[in-house]
Order: sequence, then C-alpha cells, then structure tokens
Amino acid sequence: MTDHRAVIAAIDDSIVPHAFSKELADSLDATSIPVERGNHFLGSDGFTEFLPVLEELQKLWGQDNRF
Repeated sequence: MTDHRAVIAAIDDSIVPHAFSKELADSLDATSIPVERGNHFLGSDGFTEFLPVLEELQKLWGQDNRF
C-alpha cells in the first residue's frame, strides 16, 4: 500500500533468475533496478551492505519524506 515500489535484483543471481525478478517488478508496477553483481545478496557471498536500497530510500526522502 505504497506509491513507491522497487525490485532490486542481481543479474548474476544463481537462485532466482533475473528474468523472474523483472517479471515480479512488472506485475507490481515497480521500478526494476538491476545490479550487475551481487548473486542472491547473501552474507555468505560477501554481501554485507545493500547500498542500492539506501540509494532508493534517499531518493524517496528527497522527494516527499513519507512512505
């Protein structure tokens, strides 16, 4: 129940193919944000920070400060 939706997915995801994430974004009328590398964004893959999420939130905060 928000006007702001985004699906952030790695193109190299070995668990969920990127095409599925793109389809999800389309079905949710969400912005699709592809990330070149990140696999499935797991800590075991060395992924400990999620900067694309922070960037998206900063865009929203800059727009109207509400979610």
